[in-house]
Amino acid sequence: VTGQYGIPGWDINVEGAWAIETGKPEVIIAVFDEGVDFAHADLANNIWTPIGPQGLNTVAGEHGTHVAGIIGAVTKNNLQLAGIAGGDGGGRGVKIMSLDIWGDHGLSTQDLYIYAADNGASISQNSWGYTVANVYNQSDLDGIDYFNTNGGGAHLNGGITIFAAGN
Repeated sequence: VTGQYGIPGWDINVEGAWAIETGKPEVIIAVFDEGVDFAHADLANNIWTPIGPQGLNTVAGEHGTHVAGIIGAVTKNNLQLAGIAGGDGGGRGVKIMSLDIWGDHGLSTQDLYIYAADNGASISQNSWGYTVANVYNQSDLDGIDYFNTNGGGAHLNGGITIFAAGN
């Protein structure tokens, strides 16, 4: 944080986890947000190909790229930051799948969950939400249910869906 090693009480103390595992390229994490900058110097080695359903037409957004960096920015490359599961250097971290839920690409959120599950994503990371209590789209919930049942890739029997708090 701001060039410091860590701020007690603010950082996540990831070094202990890194002693066990730094990330595996066979694990795909689907980032449901704005598009991810697949060419970003700190992410390019950990981007899943074919990137997402929009492929090279993915429109990058600052927040989607930021979220992807927290998860999978390459470690030990002397750039900006190290992702939680960015690997031990050389692109051996988790793979980031970009799923732009805000773009004008003709796919619903439900379609994107199905895409992620059917293309081997183990984890669905979501940095979006609703603004009115008890108001939601049933198709979004159906997509999440599909991912939780059919996702997981080769590593899990069903996917794991995570939502960011306070978003």
